[in-house]
Amino acid sequence: MGGEMNETALLKYDNMLQSMKDAGVEVWLSIDVAGVDFPAIYKEEFGAWLDERMVNEYVSWATFLFDRYSSQVTNWFSFHEPDTFCSTVVNTWRYNAPRPNENDTTTMDYQHDHYNCIHNMLRGHARFSRHIKASGLENATLSIISGADWPIPNTESDADIAASDRLMIWQLGSWIEPTVTGDYPPEMRAAAGDRLPQFTNEEKEMLKNSSTYAGVDHYTNQIVEAKDVDNVYCEYNVSSLQDAMTSDICINYYLDCDDERCGPLVNPEGGDKMSYFRRYPEGLGNVLRWMGKRWPGMKLLVAENGVGLDECSNGDVFSSGDVECSVNDDYRVQFLTDYWSEAYKAKVEDGVNLAGIFHWSFLDNLEWGSGYASHFGLVHVDHTTDELKRTVKKSGHWFSDVVKEGGFVVDDDKQRKAK
Repeated sequence: MGGEMNETALLKYDNMLQSMKDAGVEVWLSIDVAGVDFPAIYKEEFGAWLDERMVNEYVSWATFLFDRYSSQVTNWFSFHEPDTFCSTVVNTWRYNAPRPNENDTTTMDYQHDHYNCIHNMLRGHARFSRHIKASGLENATLSIISGADWPIPNTESDADIAASDRLMIWQLGSWIEPTVTGDYPPEMRAAAGDRLPQFTNEEKEMLKNSSTYAGVDHYTNQIVEAKDVDNVYCEYNVSSLQDAMTSDICINYYLDCDDERCGPLVNPEGGDKMSYFRRYPEGLGNVLRWMGKRWPGMKLLVAENGVGLDECSNGDVFSSGDVECSVNDDYRVQFLTDYWSEAYKAKVEDGVNLAGIFHWSFLDNLEWGSGYASHFGLVHVDHTTDELKRTVKKSGHWFSDVVKEGGFVVDDDKQRKAK
């Protein structure tokens, strides 16, 4: 908004990035101007990502960071799970557009808001990509990351299988495909028609091949089915006050599931707010194979995978859990072994061009709506102590061994071994 940069704050990041470089840690930096800590002034002044002025604000910030830190950071993410932001446009109105109150629909454009949010973010990505290419730094990479559940068809019918494919297209294709081909997936064009904005020819050229990796965050699955078995696409009802993007996919989401179909619940007692997560390792392999088929030869990256455990917090969002309970996380070790084995199979047996996996997360952290009750870290953090005491969990030692051994591979007995 034209203000001056806070050099004191920037110095903190200067020192942090330099210390990581000195320690031999390769930094992958996400410029996430689309998260839950989004500056409110953008919403209040012009409606945030619904307005093209946000594109200019983003590009100004992204290029500033790149110019300042490109000597320390080679790999950049333009956005990380951006649809968690755009989907709130017409679901909770939390981050986008000035609304008098959450019950007021007079300023809500259900037909276009969600799509316009995506469109402006992609325009920001395209312009940032152009800046990086113009820098002449040939090793610099830029990618965009989207989250994706694996959608299990409710039945083996052609309609439900097609519905599963559509959800993958809208989850991942809406973000990644424009950075590969220069435009949205044709399926989205066919379903949304004029509701889906058009890129200019210049934007298409900037977008095409603008991502080094196709990035995905994956944790769990869901059951889906076709909403209209007689038609591929649903006809949008303007008076329904429903998000057009949700309607255009034309599926029913999150149908009832059980352990046999979807895998066991991660936290069966439901103590923490991530209790809907199910352990379904083959879902990661399926997502990667789908991506490899959709974008042949594209380098893929799992930017997040892990598991949030209650670890004796008993659902208390202020609880750091019990350290003894937390560090003995054999469940997490087995969870990661199972999931990463499926990723390994997709790469080695099916030829998926998987470049790597990032674990979420290094430390137990504030997991947004779950507070401190959902522990994803390899390292336990005691938030009740002033020094935030840290204790490495079994999974942390396991992960360290994976790194020391040079990577994750699976032997004939489906057990992890050294690379």
